[in-house]
Amino acid sequence: ERDEDARERLLDVLLATTGAPHTRLLAREFDHESLHVRRFALGRVAALPDPGVRAAAEAAVAAVAARGDDADARERYLAALCATSAGSLEGFDACLAAAEDDWRRRGAELRVALRAARGPAASERGQDALREAGTPAARVAALNVLAACGVGDAALAVRPHLDSDDNTVRVAAVNALRGIVDDDPPLEDLPVFEAIERAKRWKTRELTR
Repeated sequence: ERDEDARERLLDVLLATTGAPHTRLLAREFDHESLHVRRFALGRVAALPDPGVRAAAEAAVAAVAARGDDADARERYLAALCATSAGSLEGFDACLAAAEDDWRRRGAELRVALRAARGPAASERGQDALREAGTPAARVAALNVLAACGVGDAALAVRPHLDSDDNTVRVAAVNALRGIVDDDPPLEDLPVFEAIERAKRWKTRELTR
C-alpha cells in the first residue's frame, strides 16, 4: 500500500489483532522476504516477551549480521530487541548502543526487553559496560540498562555513581538501584535537589553482597 494513511490504518489493525498468543506464529515471519513484514514481526514479538521464540530471534540477529553493511538499521535493532526479550544476550550490545543513542524515545521498549533477560548473565554484561564507559552518556546508558536487567551485586557497582557531579549520571544511578534492589520503575526528570537527597538515602542503605 503506497498511501501513508492507509499503511497506518493497516498497522493499527495488525496491532489490534495480534497479541501474546500469536508470538510463535509471528516468529515464522522473521525471515520473510519483505523487510516490512520482518520489521513488524520482530517489533511486535519484542513487545510480548516469549522465551519460546529465542532460537528464531537469534537466527534473525545472525541473518542481519550476515548482511553486514547492507543490513537495514531498523531491522538490526528490532532483531536485537526481540532476541533480548526472549532471554538471549545475542543482541545485548545493540540494545546497549540503542540505550545510549536515544533512551528517551526507546527506553520503554528497551526496558520491556531487558527485563525479560534479567539475571546474572545480563547483569554482568551491564556491569562490564559500566566499568568500560568512557563518557557520561555511556555511563547513563549502562545504568539505564542495569535498572532493567541488573541483579544482586550490580547494586554495589552502581553505588559509586551516586556521587557523580553529573546529575544525569546521578539520576540514572538512583533509578538503577530502584530497579535492582526494589524492582521499582524509574523516576523521570528528577530535579537536581531531589536527586541529591535520594542519592544520600541510597548511600545509607545496605545493598546486596
